[in-house]
Amino acid sequence: MIDFSDLPLTPDQARAARNYCGMTQAQSAAASGLPAYKIKRFELGNIIMDKEFLSALRTFYEGQGYEFPDTVKPGSQAKAKGNVFPAGVVAGDDDASDAAPLPRKVMKSTVQHIRIAPNLSDDEIGAILEHIEANEEQVEEMLLAKVEPGLLGGLSDKAEAHHAQMIRLLGENGALWAKLVGRDLVAPPTGKASDMPKSHGELLAKTQAHVHSAIAGDKATATAKRKAHKPANLLNAIFG
Repeated sequence: MIDFSDLPLTPDQARAARNYCGMTQAQSAAASGLPAYKIKRFELGNIIMDKEFLSALRTFYEGQGYEFPDTVKPGSQAKAKGNVFPAGVVAGDDDASDAAPLPRKVMKSTVQHIRIAPNLSDDEIGAILEHIEANEEQVEEMLLAKVEPGLLGGLSDKAEAHHAQMIRLLGENGALWAKLVGRDLVAPPTGKASDMPKSHGELLAKTQAHVHSAIAGDKATATAKRKAHKPANLLNAIFG
């Protein structure tokens, strides 16, 4: 169980605030300038973000007019001391330092979470989650496509390639999630790009080379490959 009492925001509060503002996660990210993958992962409870991010997200929603349940009301300290007249006017008090602290409600949640490998830097963690997010968005879009039958039955070459590409993206995400928790299933590629791989491990490293580039900070390579990769057949979808 995670204690959220020291955090500016809980996943449930973030989700409630966003829904109140009538925004999607993507819209919240665009308007706030905060990473979309962080908003999504935090709301899902996959990862607990740093206080700086949570404070910024809370401030953004407050700026949109949302009032969080634990927001301290004006005059609450004086009310806690009993300095309130019957008419509702709060009595002035020059010495607020001895004001009785308001009772704090401890918020707990049973969110699902993972332990991220300590050897990963913040930039690497961010790059991995961004790549996972981008792959998921592409898969969600691809799932809406209609299945095209082949001329002689079964699936058309295009349909097979389309399905294989989705599996490839999901496979990338599986390897990336494993890396997050400290299991490097797919090693970075070695040797020349034209070298014939000697094992399926080397072959997988070669087909996922752009993923390693993205983790290392070269996001443009991964983005370009994702946009340009529209395979015409099954083999091209798998090996690219």
